[in-house]
Amino acid sequence: MSKWLFFGECMVELSGSEAPVWLESPNDMPKDLGNYKRAFAGDVANTAIYLKRLLGSKIDLSFLSATGSDPISQDLRTFFDNEKINGQWLLEEPRRQLGLYLIHTDNKGERTFSFWRSESAARHTLGLLDQGKLLDQRWDGFYFSGISIAMTLPELRPELLALVTRLREQGAEIVYDNNYRPALWPDNKTAQQEIEPFLPLINHGFLSNEDEQALWQNETELQQRYPNAKSLVLKRGGDAISVFAGNGHRQDFAVSTVEATDTTAAGDSFNAGYLWGQMNELAIPEAVEAGHQLATQVVQKPGAIVDIDLTEFKNPE
Repeated sequence: MSKWLFFGECMVELSGSEAPVWLESPNDMPKDLGNYKRAFAGDVANTAIYLKRLLGSKIDLSFLSATGSDPISQDLRTFFDNEKINGQWLLEEPRRQLGLYLIHTDNKGERTFSFWRSESAARHTLGLLDQGKLLDQRWDGFYFSGISIAMTLPELRPELLALVTRLREQGAEIVYDNNYRPALWPDNKTAQQEIEPFLPLINHGFLSNEDEQALWQNETELQQRYPNAKSLVLKRGGDAISVFAGNGHRQDFAVSTVEATDTTAAGDSFNAGYLWGQMNELAIPEAVEAGHQLATQVVQKPGAIVDIDLTEFKNPE
């Protein structure tokens, strides 16, 4: 059984077609809000949940984050338990609550987001963490994203960098999703300065071309930006994917498109399917196809975490 640690923020998700303008605190919300559905989601959490569903007992998957001690934080812990996610590293900050986001989805499946996360418990995770205790456990892999860096308080980002460095030194595979959200940063230059020290530590990257261009705004070759990466998966919109190997070899893939209901977790679920393929030692074309198959299922249903058909995802004995 492989042992992986995923670091990020899992928030309260509200999805629907009309915004509840009265919203003040997630703790005041019933689970049924008429046209709105309450759930839990976040980029890294979405990938973690789908990967655990695909791999089952083949992976011990822990989620590193912080929650409050309020009822909705307890609901999140129960949610992770039900998904068989190891909650040992879900830390508690009783003075804080979960972040919250609202999704408005149009009739083409495209999303508009509103966030309430600036005071969330997850931002304090690295200040609550006993790194020595965590590093006493040996990890096969560590997964995080550009959002994981952004949501970490600026004064705690050196602690995150130290953690990733030590995990890599211990032999963990470092996997990074380049999710870039300008609203989480004061400006583009700050984002570049804060993210750049992490890039030489990346073993495997999931990148969207749109986010790479938005953040770096130059034509630097990907393999120069991620100098030690063994593989980089570049998503070029909805119908093209390129995979770069550490030796410079590049493979390009065309993928079919489907009519989407909700693209919230399209990239997150693709990453889970691709990782499932790699962990089962599938060739790159088959791993790309697995990622595409999973994402195709997910985008045809509303919400980030949806029921999926595991028929096509058989784990070798």
